[in-house]
Amino acid sequence: MPSQVFLSYSSKDIEIAESLDAELQDQGIPVWRDKERLGVGHPWSDEVRKAVEDSACVILICTPSSMNSNPVDMEWRSALGQSKQILPLMFETCTLPNELKELHYLDYQTSKSSSEFLDKLISELATFRFSLPTPELECSDPFLRWTDVSGADKYIVEKSNDTRFEDVTSRTRTMHIEDIGVDILSEEIFYYRVQAISKNAAVSNSDWSNTIEVGGNQSLKNMRKLMDEIEAKK
Repeated sequence: MPSQVFLSYSSKDIEIAESLDAELQDQGIPVWRDKERLGVGHPWSDEVRKAVEDSACVILICTPSSMNSNPVDMEWRSALGQSKQILPLMFETCTLPNELKELHYLDYQTSKSSSEFLDKLISELATFRFSLPTPELECSDPFLRWTDVSGADKYIVEKSNDTRFEDVTSRTRTMHIEDIGVDILSEEIFYYRVQAISKNAAVSNSDWSNTIEVGGNQSLKNMRKLMDEIEAKK
């Protein structure tokens, strides 16, 4: 199931993009934007192609700047090549490329208000089903940390004695990413995983993250055993 919507825009329209991104995330809709997630050292075109592949649709912010942007051109062409639906949003009067002229678009300029325009967009997106991206979990001594997930309302962290999580010893609900302390020096081994939870009924919760093993410190076990033996001899 697609995990996001892809937001295509010109860097000159960054304020429009940031505002729309925030509005969609407030509705629990995960958004991918190029400026946020492109990894250093990764080929830009490969990153974009993968992001489009993982998206339910491409939202295209239409302005004279975006219609003259090579990156934007590459993004919507990648979407057409992958048979992804494109939703043009006309923020400023401009001429669409021939390949996009037959597409229905939402016109911000003729909307009575920003809220009316957003309602129309949300209504269009309601025809799609989304799934939140899976967070990546790591243990950074002595805390658990995980990647932020666009569109997530809260997170659930599970702690268990087994990797199948059949015996969950605790479940922690948190509204935002926060550091959860763990005892890395514990002799007992515990396993942790995290899930991103959506507040939007049209968006499925993420899959469970990777599992992190914490504890089982053999050196500490040996030290405590030696101290117990010394104490017993007194």
